[in-house]
Amino acid sequence: MRVLLIVRGTPSKKDPQWGCFEKDQAEALRSYGHSVVCLSVDTRFRLSARRMGVSHKTINGIEYYNSFIVPDKILRIFGRRCADYTMRRQYYKLYLRAVRNHGRPDVIYSHWFFNTYWGVYLKNVSGVPLVGIEHAGRFNNDKLDKNTYYMASVAYSNADAVVAVSESLKRRLKFHFNVDAFVVNNVVSLEFWEKPIQNTDDKKIRLIAVASLVKSKGIDILIKACQRLSLDKSDWQLRIIGDGSERKNLQHLVADCGLTDHIFFEGRMQKKDIAEMMLDSSLFVLPSKMETFGLVYAEALASGLPVVATKCGGPEEIINASNGIIVPSWDVEALRCAIENMCRNLANYDRESIRRNASVKYSGPNIASQLTEVFKSVLKNDTEN
Repeated sequence: MRVLLIVRGTPSKKDPQWGCFEKDQAEALRSYGHSVVCLSVDTRFRLSARRMGVSHKTINGIEYYNSFIVPDKILRIFGRRCADYTMRRQYYKLYLRAVRNHGRPDVIYSHWFFNTYWGVYLKNVSGVPLVGIEHAGRFNNDKLDKNTYYMASVAYSNADAVVAVSESLKRRLKFHFNVDAFVVNNVVSLEFWEKPIQNTDDKKIRLIAVASLVKSKGIDILIKACQRLSLDKSDWQLRIIGDGSERKNLQHLVADCGLTDHIFFEGRMQKKDIAEMMLDSSLFVLPSKMETFGLVYAEALASGLPVVATKCGGPEEIINASNGIIVPSWDVEALRCAIENMCRNLANYDRESIRRNASVKYSGPNIASQLTEVFKSVLKNDTEN
């Protein structure tokens, strides 16, 4: 099957999270036997130099076509009609290039509501059915901003099928748009399955957290919980992977708590480096306030790590008594108790079993199989109609 993906872009050393969900699924679909081509229009306002016009590259057998003309913020100065026209022309040009080089797709598959919005245009001009998958945490809010509501309403009232990355997000899409979505979780990329699980030689407990350093991830709650740990400080350390607007504030908080010798900020990392650091860790902890799925929790499980998480939307579908502990969101004392409980009972968690069970749910072949069934159902309906 020829699958045309509409994505944000591709991960880079400077921005390893940009387009990472899409890239992982694209590679899973290709490994499953599909032909995959990805389209993206770069609308970001950035000072770094970018190539104007259409660019093309091949990564792991997948073709990526990107267009960049003018950042969206500048286009919006001339009004929405001008901005939308420019975006449609870019996507149409990319679509024609992809069809000329790789053939007409069987299905258009778009990630995020804003890309599905443009996918509706490509569906209308090409006659190719459209499937949209949603990740965005903003749909957990009861009230949406006007632009989000407008674009998502157009997207999901015109898509041939909608996919949500969790049951909780499915309910939110039903609440906002009265749409019945399929549920397919995010895929955990190969980097987290490739190397064997390690048993650390020393007795030091290595906690690890991976997140954008923004308020909603609750890293400040984690730091405060660590300050209260009754464990001997020589017995544990916490490594925090990620970056963001709250980094300086969090570093000051660590200093104020007297934990600079125990909590370390590692910055942004590529997935292969995160995977290696997880294998060298004892447990994963992230007290997020809101998640639609929480891929980092699944990546931790793929590394065989037990997880301490919060009840915030996504983790409740991932974590159970065999692989972790869930506590109320943003409760410092509950988080402290959970971390101490897990640290003292690490031997009760079977890391190989945790990885095996995660593989059944989040490995590439499993996710690609589920997506393929969604595509088939859309193609069947398209044929019958």
